[in-house]
Amino acid sequence: WNHTGAYIAAQIMGRELGFELPDISSLTENLVDAPSMDLAVQLSMQSVLNEGKIAVYEGFTDRNIKSTTNEAVTEFNFRDISADAGGEKLLILGDSFSGTLGRYMSAGYEETYAIFNNNYTAKILDEYKPDVVVFETVERFIDKMLSFDINKSDL
Repeated sequence: WNHTGAYIAAQIMGRELGFELPDISSLTENLVDAPSMDLAVQLSMQSVLNEGKIAVYEGFTDRNIKSTTNEAVTEFNFRDISADAGGEKLLILGDSFSGTLGRYMSAGYEETYAIFNNNYTAKILDEYKPDVVVFETVERFIDKMLSFDINKSDL
């Protein structure tokens, strides 16, 4: 998944959750160097499985979004710094794709917090108090959805 896939996923989810994102063709597309993707790293094939440049989209929201991440790059926070406190919060439990998805989902929320699902604990739910929770996973981990309990501390 890249930014194009994340944007399309955010458009579809946004529609279902009550907000609209503009058509991708109306956005500014910035080409940036592609980071090494998970699968390429796992297979030690970064030099072969390299996308070169990837599109990152701008202009999808009027919000003034500030993004931060932890040092391990497993937690991502997107906050509308121009908003009054009290707006809706989104929690995304996911994988490396969740940070990219969170960027675009932040258009519909005052705050979006994305965390790798293997770092999730029920304490996060109590502290963050999200209005909406999204559980995102790749196919190889889809079995986690069968046993997931948001009130438990382990996935």
